[in-house]
Amino acid sequence: MHMKHKLPFPILHRPLYPLVLILGLLIAFPGIAWSHAYPKQSSPSPNAILQQAPSQARILFTEDLEPAFSTLKVTNQQGHNVDRSQSQVDSQQPNVMEVSLKPLQPGQYTVHWHAVARDGHTTHGEYEFQLQ
Repeated sequence: MHMKHKLPFPILHRPLYPLVLILGLLIAFPGIAWSHAYPKQSSPSPNAILQQAPSQARILFTEDLEPAFSTLKVTNQQGHNVDRSQSQVDSQQPNVMEVSLKPLQPGQYTVHWHAVARDGHTTHGEYEFQLQ
């Protein structure tokens, strides 16, 4: 005698199983899905008007960064780099990136950042500050 096994869900819904599984994982582990690194705190801060020249630019991000692919640079009004060296991700705080700056003259400067989170998501942006 041949007996049919009844599935807990109709066969028509079987293609939804992977989707339900993925959605369940995203709900259980939200950090694995949306780990984009965005600036949380910056020094100098965006639109700052400074009286003293900063010696470095530093950004604290919302996620840990992949050092090999994340960069931070500062340019003057003419678009020339004013970095003293290449940017670095802090080995003790992997969500912090910084770059040393040459002595700055009064003027407008732009901080450019390109961040790759540990999970591979990329974000980028820029902001300005002014030195009087």
